[in-house]
Amino acid sequence: MYHRLYWDFDYARLRNGQKPAKKYYDSLTDTEKVDLKLRLDKLGNDGTLSKRRFKKLKGCDIWQLSINNHRILCFKLDRCLLFTNGFPKESKNTRKRHIDLAKRIMKEHLRSLDELKGRKNV
Repeated sequence: MYHRLYWDFDYARLRNGQKPAKKYYDSLTDTEKVDLKLRLDKLGNDGTLSKRRFKKLKGCDIWQLSINNHRILCFKLDRCLLFTNGFPKESKNTRKRHIDLAKRIMKEHLRSLDELKGRKNV
């Protein structure tokens, strides 16, 4: 987890332990990773980015972070942005399959958190 003043950042985890957004991040070039880190530092420390770079997608609880020709989807949990998946920009609009994948990852992550809380309360 990466702690910042306004937002913390982490990767959402599937039940099998995989982190699709981490896998995508690892596939980026060093230059792209630096650019992403600079944008995340600005978002985490200032609390905002331009609406062009960070926006909530219509009709769901998924947010999109745009970095050059890359898109990273995430959801908010308290003060934390949990990255679900990433992909190269394909068109002006985010494709439904990427949004559906982000929703599935979010549901799995939240379900596993609920299960973990349930075990602690027993």
